[in-house]
Amino acid sequence: MQRPAISCAQEGNSITLSAPPGFDRYAWSTGENSSSITVHETGTYQVWVKHGAGMLGSEPFILNNIDNACGVSGTDAPVSIDNQSIIGYYDLLGRPILQPLKGGMYVVRYANGTAKLQFWKE
Repeated sequence: MQRPAISCAQEGNSITLSAPPGFDRYAWSTGENSSSITVHETGTYQVWVKHGAGMLGSEPFILNNIDNACGVSGTDAPVSIDNQSIIGYYDLLGRPILQPLKGGMYVVRYANGTAKLQFWKE
C-alpha cells in the first residue's frame, strides 16, 4: 500500500490539511484524530492511518509559509542539486526530532527534497 498523501487547501487564513478518506483511524502529529485538521502556524505535519494491525504514516508535510501554505511543501518541493542544507531530523516513524541520539537510526531531510537514513555512531 502507498503511503497516505496529505492534501492542502487554503481559504484566507484557514489552512486545512486532509488525509485520504476511507480509513478507520487517523492520528495526526498534532494529536488530532480526524481525517482533516485546521492549522494556523508553520511546522511539520504528518498523519498516520490504520493499515492492517498497525499504522501507515504519510511523508511529512512541511509548512514554511502561512501566506502560501499550499504552494510548496517539503513533500512536493522541486529538487535543487546545489542545496544540501539539512532541514530536519526525523525518527523512523517520520516524527521530527531535535537532535539525533548516539546509537540511534534516523532520517535526515535536505532542503533539495532528498532524505537519507543515518546511523549515529559518535
